[in-house]
Amino acid sequence: MKKIKTIFLDVDGTLTDGKVYYDASGNEMKAFHVHDGLILAKMAQMGYRFVVITGRKSEIVTRRMSELGITDVYQGIADKKEFIKEFLLQNAITEDCCGYIGDDLNDLEAMRMVAWAACPANACREVRDIAITASKEGGNGAVRELLEQLLEQNAVE
Repeated sequence: MKKIKTIFLDVDGTLTDGKVYYDASGNEMKAFHVHDGLILAKMAQMGYRFVVITGRKSEIVTRRMSELGITDVYQGIADKKEFIKEFLLQNAITEDCCGYIGDDLNDLEAMRMVAWAACPANACREVRDIAITASKEGGNGAVRELLEQLLEQNAVE
């Protein structure tokens, strides 16, 4: 297996706990775990490419990814599998050096395309059946746990 260097990431339920909060003025709020952010920033500096793809649109996601130096942020993506196909083609990347961390049915087909698929502990059953599963839930350090495993795997190969 080639080293995984491009990782696609879902947001809601993966980088967050999947809950969407609104304040009295209708402003949306999400919580991101700092442990996840630290490893994303570190691995990006090491040459890993993170591509955030989410079905929802949120300025909060744009802001958080900007803070982490992640520039490949695509929101409002209805068909993640088709998006990834096109992204790989446009960037001359093959599936065998890609990974995906997701948690729900809308991630499933995209996860089946790549060489390394992973999910938080609270992912839906169908996703857990095909993916490496973290002991932590989404938004609670699962991404950090999974990426540490990936770093170990890449070091061995």
